[in-house]
Amino acid sequence: MKSHIKNQFAEYIVRKELLSPGDHVLVAVSGGVDSMVLLQLLYQWRRRFKITLGAVHLNHQLRSASAKKDQALVEKVCNDLQVPIFVLKRAVKSYARERKLSLEEAGHLLREELFNSIADSHGFHKIATAHQRDDQVETVLMRILGGSGLQGLASIRIKKERWIRPLLWASREDIEKYAADNGIEFRTDESNTDLSIPRNKIRQELIPLLKAEYNPQSNKHLAQLSEISEEWDTYIQEQVDVLFPQYVNVVSQNEITVGLAFFKLYFSWIQLHVIGLILNRLGQKQYQINFSQYQDFSYWVKKGRIGSKFYWISEVYCVKRKNSVNFHVQEELPVPEAIFIEPGKSYLLPSSHIKISFAECLLDDVKFSDDRTIEYIAGEQLKFPLLLRPWKKGECFRPLGSEFMKSVSDFLTNRRVGQPEKHRISVLLNQGEIVAILGHQISHDYRIQPGTKKIYCLKIEK
Repeated sequence: MKSHIKNQFAEYIVRKELLSPGDHVLVAVSGGVDSMVLLQLLYQWRRRFKITLGAVHLNHQLRSASAKKDQALVEKVCNDLQVPIFVLKRAVKSYARERKLSLEEAGHLLREELFNSIADSHGFHKIATAHQRDDQVETVLMRILGGSGLQGLASIRIKKERWIRPLLWASREDIEKYAADNGIEFRTDESNTDLSIPRNKIRQELIPLLKAEYNPQSNKHLAQLSEISEEWDTYIQEQVDVLFPQYVNVVSQNEITVGLAFFKLYFSWIQLHVIGLILNRLGQKQYQINFSQYQDFSYWVKKGRIGSKFYWISEVYCVKRKNSVNFHVQEELPVPEAIFIEPGKSYLLPSSHIKISFAECLLDDVKFSDDRTIEYIAGEQLKFPLLLRPWKKGECFRPLGSEFMKSVSDFLTNRRVGQPEKHRISVLLNQGEIVAILGHQISHDYRIQPGTKKIYCLKIEK
């Protein structure tokens, strides 16, 4: 076993063309068994491959005492091997909270960002990570269970840009045995036993079940599925590189348009690639599209009316035009102000870029129309000041002409007001009762009727 892993490791690097003579390789070393074995194997083969090594260790600041011991071990081993070591400390919890990500997603993005920075500033050509076959299988299963399309099955790539995974062929069992046979020190992350983490639950419950009850070779076959998917995905990406400039127009950093013909001519995998590139560029982060989202989008492209919107992620939405689908970055929308309204005055709402006025008028001045920027309201019941504020969940009113009460949320949904615009809508209240939904509808209880003696005009101006 001592030579078996070592030789297969070298053969895999040659077969997959992961290294070139003269490469400076930055090795990601956490202190766990996989990364410590990776460091030792690359060190043993450094002269054969004519490479130089550096190591990088990231303290995620999740396990204070254990993290210090992880760092101490990595520093000791690197010093013994005379491999330069870069030690970084970043709070992954804060990073996850700021970007609304899971801890696993945040850790992945943070490592990618920091390690790329080290590689850029210190001249490393490659970044080697210790992902192995069991990691790949866990990721494939997570993607399948999460509704991933074919692109997601490619999972952890053997190589992507400067990133390489020289251990992706090896099982966790083989790596652990190699470490034991060769006296390689490593640390065990105690969070690996936490079954509240989906990856751990898949590792400790689902995968053993698949092996025991269905196929002892299930890990091998799932890893092969991922490798086949990666080959197909690489081919598709080459086609997309040709198609992208033909159908995609980068209007600005906040808008990208795609010709509608593209969605009629090319099949789903190519469409998913193009959409993914657009979302990642506009959203400025990696975004994994699941197939259910794509199906909803595809139906919207075919059946949605011109001018309608489709929301992918909180940062990006699409607008359907006659000959194109336009992707836009969603502006950060401030919450509307809460203000008191007195008759005969005008009010500027900076968050909405509008001015409203509320003034008494004569019956002869009333001109009913479909223009929702002007509303006429019966004033006998009004007790000033009125309150204008954002609507709240659960609030109801009686729309004009309706016999029944309706929730504000349902009313806006029926009017095809989607998120995030929905949260910008304000309601005008008279002693807690909704008089009007600003820019959309007045309450039936405040309509002008024969005999109404006091009338107010509510006017909205940009």
